[in-house]
Amino acid sequence: MINRTASNPASNGRANFISRSTYERLPFRWFITLLVPLLGGYLFFGRPFAYLHIPGTPLYIGEVVLAVGLIEAVPYIRAIRVIVRQHRPLRLLLAFMAVGALRMLWDLPEYGLDAVRDSAPWYYGAFAILVAVAVRIEPLWAARLRTAFCTALPFFLVWAPAAIILARQPGLPSVPGTATAINAFKPNDIGVFVATAVAALWLIAGDRKRSPWYRPEFTMVGIGGLLVAGSQGRSGLVSAASLLAVVLGAWSGRRRIIGVLLSGLVLLISVGVVTGLSVELGSRELSVDQLLKNVSSIIETDEGSQLADTVEWRLSYWSLVLEDSLSPEYAITGMGYGPILADRYGFQGPSAEDGQPLRSVHNSHLTILARGGVVAFILWGLLWGAWFIELGHSSRWWRTTGNVRELGGTVLLCASAVGLLVNAVFDPTLEGPQVGIWLWVLFGLGVAVPRTGFYHNRPSGATSKGG
Repeated sequence: MINRTASNPASNGRANFISRSTYERLPFRWFITLLVPLLGGYLFFGRPFAYLHIPGTPLYIGEVVLAVGLIEAVPYIRAIRVIVRQHRPLRLLLAFMAVGALRMLWDLPEYGLDAVRDSAPWYYGAFAILVAVAVRIEPLWAARLRTAFCTALPFFLVWAPAAIILARQPGLPSVPGTATAINAFKPNDIGVFVATAVAALWLIAGDRKRSPWYRPEFTMVGIGGLLVAGSQGRSGLVSAASLLAVVLGAWSGRRRIIGVLLSGLVLLISVGVVTGLSVELGSRELSVDQLLKNVSSIIETDEGSQLADTVEWRLSYWSLVLEDSLSPEYAITGMGYGPILADRYGFQGPSAEDGQPLRSVHNSHLTILARGGVVAFILWGLLWGAWFIELGHSSRWWRTTGNVRELGGTVLLCASAVGLLVNAVFDPTLEGPQVGIWLWVLFGLGVAVPRTGFYHNRPSGATSKGG
């Protein structure tokens, strides 16, 4: 059921002034305060930011924020139980995490920290639970996260193309204590986040008449970023297209959006053709010709080309993994957390970046099947199915009540999750916190906002520890 009081226009007004003493009493204050810059760091700097850690320890910045959230959650155990019982996606998530935890504990004596590292796709689910509980207890946090993201949008849209170009520049120093270069940005991930930012311009950032972001010019900047990302990777292009397709299919203002998107594409591609823009960026150049090759290869790949070799490499690898994963030996227990799967099948090859071995099967969904077994994979599908169904019900409610702003936020959550999940088919993105934590935060918001709304700007004062 949806909390219909969230659609009350009175709760959608400007944020009330919150005194410092009131703010200090709000639950999960430190977790949300730290979560905002954490997500911002992952958004702008990706893998290099993810590798920031406490010197001399295996604790990375994401795990530190997670620990803070878990500590703050202790006084609200009763409320957490109530909230989890109310939401089927959270119950399925807990079951998925329990299956993963049991398998990891079995592998821990043999593989040590490697078993924990490979468990990231399920243990980052704790972020979803913390976010869902924090927003249900204090709806103000959803508005805070939305506002922070909207504030970062114009800066990220300008930064994204530059980050992709920088990612192709060799010889830059590494993140201290790691073998990861400071410019190890992934164009495919950036492409998905750019598409999310473009969608947000229309769905949540532009709902205010005075907003300087609700302008076609910013969408044009975002389209430019998508074209740059698309020239460097096909999976980012497919994922961004999937994300925008969800927006166009669910949003009533699609005609205007389609007009701006098509105008921007035609204009920017025409400029590239007329000027003959071509910049060498390692194995793939930044040019209209390279972009068109990537687009055409999605439909039909030329035999003997580099793109065809990449597709063949992945399909060969996945077929072997799938065969083993469904065999009687591994279907129930999986291959476990800790083994380097690429070494097992001899597919390490050029995919090992920065001297770091490829541990997964280059497909996060298939990796979940391979490591956790069929049960984990079924739960993975069920929890996302339940999540999308719940948001579907929410979307219909906001549409029925005419609450366009809340509908926009719900559509954005759905579309962003689709983009990230599609991208995870082609790259092991969910194993890293720079994408995995973002996805689980979206999951937590998607659980909570159907009950609270995205624009609830007034502190509820709900500091009860009993729920």
